[in-house]
Amino acid sequence: MTDSSTPSHTFKANEVAGRAAAARSVLVLGISQVLRILIGMAGIVLISRLLAPDDYGLFAMALPVLGLAALFQDLGISQVTIREAEMDHERSSTLFWLAIASGAAASLLVFVCAWPIASFFGRQELAGILQACSILPLIGSLQAQHSALLTRQMRFRHLAVIEVAGPLLGFITALACALMWRSYWALVASAIAGSVVAVVGTWLACQWVPGRPKLNGIRNLVRFGAGVSVFNVLNFVTRNADNVIIGRFLGVGALGLYDRAYRLLMMPIQQVNAPIGRVMVPALSRLAAQPERYRSAYLEAAALVMMVTQPAILTATILASPLILVALGPQWSGVAPIFAWLGLCSLHQVFTSTIGWLLLSQGRGGDLVRVSGFSAVTAIAAFAAGLPWGAVGVAAAYSITDWVIRLPVLWWLAGRSGPVSARDLAAGFLPHGVACSVTAALLVGVDHFMPLRSLWELAVAGFAMQVSYVAIMLLFPSRRVLIARYVEVVIKRLQPARPFTASR
Repeated sequence: MTDSSTPSHTFKANEVAGRAAAARSVLVLGISQVLRILIGMAGIVLISRLLAPDDYGLFAMALPVLGLAALFQDLGISQVTIREAEMDHERSSTLFWLAIASGAAASLLVFVCAWPIASFFGRQELAGILQACSILPLIGSLQAQHSALLTRQMRFRHLAVIEVAGPLLGFITALACALMWRSYWALVASAIAGSVVAVVGTWLACQWVPGRPKLNGIRNLVRFGAGVSVFNVLNFVTRNADNVIIGRFLGVGALGLYDRAYRLLMMPIQQVNAPIGRVMVPALSRLAAQPERYRSAYLEAAALVMMVTQPAILTATILASPLILVALGPQWSGVAPIFAWLGLCSLHQVFTSTIGWLLLSQGRGGDLVRVSGFSAVTAIAAFAAGLPWGAVGVAAAYSITDWVIRLPVLWWLAGRSGPVSARDLAAGFLPHGVACSVTAALLVGVDHFMPLRSLWELAVAGFAMQVSYVAIMLLFPSRRVLIARYVEVVIKRLQPARPFTASR
């Protein structure tokens, strides 16, 4: 391990050698994310059959509180560590202890506020859930700096193993506890178990022991981290205000249905976006002085995200009713219309979510706050407007305003400075918009004349949508080049290594 008495130790940021190196990094994390998706989907399908919607509704009430506390577990320090040109032992140690202090304060606040929050929702069981989970921010802060150092050094293979091990143990814990208890405590145990595994894994992989904190020269780093924290908080409000509103005014039953729809849809999307984002933020930061390379790298990565996610989203959105029936069972049939509305806006969110890469890599803290603030205000207004029509109305109002209001404004804000303009963003989305429109029309037509209901039929439909989507992509020259490049990278990675032969 790194000796904590050697403050001269420097954590060098690995340079991205090129498209191939970035593609390999994405592939490594991508494989881990596919495994996480499979684990998560298995959890949704199996555990949903053991627990009731009210169990998920109660736990979903706790998630906004725990998620908000988690945002303060490192004060944005992870992004500071990743972006800084130089990071020595003293700075890293100081950032580590700042994260610990912040995580401990967040944990204490959750524990103290558990009863008032439970009273707000009118469910006293929520207090026990929050108090049990109040340890999570502190646990998370223990790994924040170590994980950031691994990302800074682009040690993505280690991160990939850690990010699979945590959810896997969490799933096993949840399944075992659900079989024994048949209550929301299975979800609590799963969250704690997964977090502990992540901490142990990052410490073992990083092999760094923090020293004593020294506050000299840390002010600028904390200021940037605070800006990132504000962005994260506002973005979190956008993502979780619907849960709070539905839980408060419509009850745990409606929230349980809404939460299942949201997680069934968003979990795979987030698991695909996450590995690419982990690679792209440090990679783009190192290309800031080369506008053409920066623009090309961003647009190609964003196109890859859309090609991987949009066909599956389209299939699931159009076939929401039979998909929910097969995956979750008839007791969850109310999830389908909510799922369909959320799927509609997810078609562009897989692209607009990458705007964060631009703002973080360019150090545009002010625009981060503006983007997240605008999204939060308009989303909350949409949630309130849709409330009279229940959880389905909330999802519909959010989806409609997302396309009509937030999409154009976010593109304008992101493109008003930097190497990537709003026109570049629109041009980058256009081929994928065409592919979505054509393949959606094909699937609607097929489902009308030959209704798709069984698991086998749904799987075939999903595969056919992916093939049709890629076929349309091949009509665009830029996408042909991109597809060929990534196919080449995948083939090379799958080829067995040639045995070494000593020359005579």
